[in-house]
Amino acid sequence: MTKKILLMGANNPETLRIIDAMNANGADYKILGWIDNDTTKFGADFFGYKVLGSPELLLEKEYNECFVFNNITRNGEVRGIVTEQLKLYTDQFANVIHPSVNLFSVKVGKGVCVQEGALVQSQAVLGEHCFLTSATLIGHEVIIGNSAFIAGGCVIAGLSSIGECATVWTGANIAPRLKIGNHAVVGINSSVLSDIPDKTTVHGNPARAIFRKS
Repeated sequence: MTKKILLMGANNPETLRIIDAMNANGADYKILGWIDNDTTKFGADFFGYKVLGSPELLLEKEYNECFVFNNITRNGEVRGIVTEQLKLYTDQFANVIHPSVNLFSVKVGKGVCVQEGALVQSQAVLGEHCFLTSATLIGHEVIIGNSAFIAGGCVIAGLSSIGECATVWTGANIAPRLKIGNHAVVGINSSVLSDIPDKTTVHGNPARAIFRKS
């Protein structure tokens, strides 16, 4: 049975390609278009699909049965805010996971994205609406929090945890058994060797705190 889907955030064409790959492997999603908070985009074409309106569109009868995917990739903080906005209008969230990714013995929440080339090891937990980009390595028994954003080329070693709405930027490495707090940010190419508190930004090798949000 065909499932209709709307994509929140007209900014990332890779999601379209993953859905095409999913459909080629037995899924049956029909992309209706984008929704976006930027009113200047309404009616515009992005990668072959129109921006149909704001998330309030989900209240209209013709979209009541639609699935939604949060395509926002700015960072975990913004991703979490947008997810909470979408929850005001729907509870039907689609996973966008490339069919080449092996998620056997991995717990996966709803609204999750895993791009092509990601490696997720056994007993990992992917929280709701988290986003794993290409070439990420998620070690065994790692917990990724809700709405966390993990950028390309990151290595998160086994038994670590990434907090809700946290962001781990490109090329960062997280040592085993560490806790990255909620809303924390790990800078590009940083090497994290100790726990990071909530709302703390770290950078460097080894990573050190450079900002703490109140």
